[in-house]
Amino acid sequence: AVVLKLSGEVFPRYVDNVGSSALQGGSVLSSIIEQIVQLRPTLTLHVVVGGGNLFRGAQQAPRLGISRESADLAGMFATIVNGLVLRDLLEARGVKTALFSGLAIKHALLEEVHPTSFASAQEHGFTCIFVGGLGIGGISTDTAAVTYAVKLGKIPMWKANSMVLLAR
Repeated sequence: AVVLKLSGEVFPRYVDNVGSSALQGGSVLSSIIEQIVQLRPTLTLHVVVGGGNLFRGAQQAPRLGISRESADLAGMFATIVNGLVLRDLLEARGVKTALFSGLAIKHALLEEVHPTSFASAQEHGFTCIFVGGLGIGGISTDTAAVTYAVKLGKIPMWKANSMVLLAR
């Protein structure tokens, strides 16, 4: 098993500055999804999702004049948007997924991160997708990925961004 940290930069900017659709970065995401589909039969993958394509809390808080706490929370919500997109794209390719949130959000599509829940999903062959980081402001999704790799049994962690794709 491996934890794959997907940087927000592999996801498209869903809307450009004037509100029209702009799937910049979509080709990188498509390539990564294809690689996940190919690796999935022989490797259990769990994915931690970043949200930097939509919002970078620490960088944008001072510029926007908002608190760091609000900015971090907005960044966590950005990871949820990307996780929902990733889930649907993987499911459309036949990959069973379970979406877990580090933030306590009550919704039928999201489960709270709990060791029993993701152990059960893992046993049933689901690819676990983790969103919302650890649900704590000031902690990056990279740190969340390492934390989940330890919680899932000290498994290796890979990282993919717009410059580096998965190794074959």
